[in-house]
Amino acid sequence: LSLPEPINYSAAARLFIYAFFFFVIILLQRTAVNTTKNAISRVHTSEIQYRSFLENISTITYINDTSPDSRTTYVSPQVKKLLGYSREEFLNNQTLWTELIYPEDREVVLSENERTSETGEPFVMEYRLIARDQKVVWMRDEASLIRDESGKPQYWLGIWTDITDRKDSEKAQSDAVGALIRRSDQLQT
Repeated sequence: LSLPEPINYSAAARLFIYAFFFFVIILLQRTAVNTTKNAISRVHTSEIQYRSFLENISTITYINDTSPDSRTTYVSPQVKKLLGYSREEFLNNQTLWTELIYPEDREVVLSENERTSETGEPFVMEYRLIARDQKVVWMRDEASLIRDESGKPQYWLGIWTDITDRKDSEKAQSDAVGALIRRSDQLQT
């Protein structure tokens, strides 16, 4: 097996061949740059839409790391409207959540938080928080442990939903039923 004889091109032909391949390389590079710019633009747009969604729903979204004290790394801006504390206050004071838990609920909530942190099971509880204005706010707190492809825990992704109106309605209904029972007992005697 032998190689063919090399072709001797004239200087003008070599210049044309070099110019052609230079043009092809420039064209490929420009296409790659445009494709990359478009992909980055789509990712940026998607991120803006996702953040807008998260920050405009009526629930509070949060991300906690997987450390034993579950440090908050993100909390949505709705926390200010609902509890009166800014995002920065939550991020800079890692004990704020614990401090805001209603005293009668604190032990059971922290115990469940510790248990689910150890087991990786979803955290789902209803408990009370005390807002900056001292108003009691009932929350449904649901968090799931997010893992990477290999199963390694990455962070806790959670939502707080204000269920105060529901809890108030349940209490009013319970009070009304209790009053009816008492009234019925009085009428029977």
